[in-house]
Amino acid sequence: MASTTETYCTFALYEASPTLSLPISNMGIIELRITQRNQIQVQLNPSSSNIVIEDIVSPTFHACLEIPLLATALPSFRELYVSHELSGLNLDHNLLEYVKEQIEINVFGELERSGFWGGFEIVAEVGVFKVDVLDRDEVDRIACKVFQMNGTTADSLKGPATQELTEIDCEIK
Repeated sequence: MASTTETYCTFALYEASPTLSLPISNMGIIELRITQRNQIQVQLNPSSSNIVIEDIVSPTFHACLEIPLLATALPSFRELYVSHELSGLNLDHNLLEYVKEQIEINVFGELERSGFWGGFEIVAEVGVFKVDVLDRDEVDRIACKVFQMNGTTADSLKGPATQELTEIDCEIK
């Protein structure tokens, strides 16, 4: 098995609590909260479950998009305006496209269905979960490269892991 990477995204939408601020009647406000989680997992053999060796959760990224209601009337202008506002956030291209699509479907779609075109304030929570799964051979190759960069050999290490390290075939291809 080769190393694989999978990315999952979640999108939750709800009205902002009245304590945040009162919506301005001619503006739509979308508060974005983006949290990213990256995991590195090792699969020792195909029949076993993966072992998590690294799990990093980033601090929540907050951004506020203010959208004039005049910009929401025409779908093509609305799409350009939202794209322009999101581009200033320096998001990954795929994440930017996902968020833009979800805002279009969920926020503006709901506004069109409900017929409500006054000011609004909405919170959009986006979760990005990325998992890198390494197979045992890949982990062994990485370990060998690290040992060689540091000038360390398995024979010079002391401790209970020495026996396992000497069994690694450090042939770099």
